[in-house]
Amino acid sequence: MLSASRGLKPKTGSGRHVLAAGIEDKGVLNLQYIAPAVWSPTDAIAADWIGQLVRERVQQRLRREESAVYAVGATPLLLRHPEEAFMLWIRFSANPRRLDELASMTGEAVLALARTGPSRLELDHIKGQWLDARRRALDDAASWAQALSQSTGLDADPVNFERGLELAERLSAEHIKHLLAQWLSTAPRLFMMQPAALQ
Repeated sequence: MLSASRGLKPKTGSGRHVLAAGIEDKGVLNLQYIAPAVWSPTDAIAADWIGQLVRERVQQRLRREESAVYAVGATPLLLRHPEEAFMLWIRFSANPRRLDELASMTGEAVLALARTGPSRLELDHIKGQWLDARRRALDDAASWAQALSQSTGLDADPVNFERGLELAERLSAEHIKHLLAQWLSTAPRLFMMQPAALQ
């Protein structure tokens, strides 16, 4: 739960913040989603998958359909400390005059995913990528330290890291759909950077 019991907490709610900076005709948009969550190893894996699903959906809309961006980044995190929460950042560069429009399109794409869930094809693709990456990390002894340090959900414990394969195999489409609705059904906070000349 998000509370002030430890003095720190992620800031929830929607909002729009614009930074006037730079002289290039280029804008940067960050969307931040924050929702209450309960940490578990399984849901930490699900958070990774949700980040990938969001990136694919938003990139499909903005790059392939709108030709408005080159690439989209999506970074999920399931926090344990100081307060349990799910956080997701979506970011991309684009024409600064279209940032509000593209923010709206991004929000629509995320909300559609939260309401309907991923297709079986989408989920199988993301799951396959995740399992392949995890198996490669387990097979490559030289990558253990780096892989463990980058694991978002299973701590720096080799036993838990290897157990991730078992947990991932049991993750159901229904559970992913439930988490999407729980974590991504609210409006995000928007952070925009535009050239000062446009302000």
